[in-house]
Amino acid sequence: MRVRSIDGTGDWVFGTGLSAYKDLNDSVQQRLLCRLKEWNGDCWFNIDAGIDFVNYSKNQELFDMQIKAIILNTDDVLQITSYQSTLNSDRSFFIEFEVQTRFSQSVLLSINL
Repeated sequence: MRVRSIDGTGDWVFGTGLSAYKDLNDSVQQRLLCRLKEWNGDCWFNIDAGIDFVNYSKNQELFDMQIKAIILNTDDVLQITSYQSTLNSDRSFFIEFEVQTRFSQSVLLSINL
């Protein structure tokens, strides 16, 4: 799947031709980052999409279950090969995981939520 690139501030990239798009593992990585930063109820045409940060941020086990489900339901992700998460006292959440995609052996991501 080919997706439009997103820059460091979260805006779409325009005006650079085909280099404004990502595919293969870069596409998977960007789709995972976008899906994991989406809050439940933010998308008006799919209010069930995203993470329920309000209700799950106090329970790491439920949070992990929801995050893993989002990762596994991302197109081109075959399996999670490693996963670690930390829920800090200030309610910040750090996850690091590796997935196997249909394009290569793995994609490694670290995200602060």
